[in-house]
Amino acid sequence: MSEPAVLGEIVGSDSQGLEIECHRLYCAPAFGSFIRADCPSGISQFGVVTCVRTGPVDGNRIVQAHRMAPGELEQRKPHLPSLLRTTFTARVVGYGNDHGQVAATPAHPARLHCFVYAAATAEIRGLTATPGFLRPLTQIPDAPLEDLLVAALQAAREAWGTDEKLIQWGKYLARLLHRDYVTLEGVFQRLGQPVSSQPGWEAPAAFFGQTS
Repeated sequence: MSEPAVLGEIVGSDSQGLEIECHRLYCAPAFGSFIRADCPSGISQFGVVTCVRTGPVDGNRIVQAHRMAPGELEQRKPHLPSLLRTTFTARVVGYGNDHGQVAATPAHPARLHCFVYAAATAEIRGLTATPGFLRPLTQIPDAPLEDLLVAALQAAREAWGTDEKLIQWGKYLARLLHRDYVTLEGVFQRLGQPVSSQPGWEAPAAFFGQTS
């Protein structure tokens, strides 16, 4: 079995978030996807990608237009990739190891320079077996909240391969966003779920069905 591809390494971390520099330019994971940071402690941390950036390595450098097509640009200026880097940020949503995952804040931030990988399907299912992973995603300032929730829920839905968790996730999300009905309605619509015409969280949550 081949080793998973390394997406990059941690260049900044705290208890809530990670900043990762990609090993290859323009090769960041998708917005809203789940990633895993492997730590020396043996406890991996898991996050959801919240922003992707490409810019100069030197923060004081100004990127200027060269008026060349992408293929021509790399051919005529092969040094440019060494002056640029792609980074992404991820909101920590849980931690765990081979024995299981939990949606909670880890006791310590991840160490710098730990490698980061795409989370495996089984790991995503472990993190999203309960809806607690959604809470930190609703607490990110300046994030496009509706887009982030839709992307993360779609990734979780694909990992499960069914819609069986949508009821649980939807009811929990409806409680979290009971003061933001516009965002809640947008998420439900884009996930293909009907929404209520009445404000408040109780009505749209009911459209996710009844748990047994």
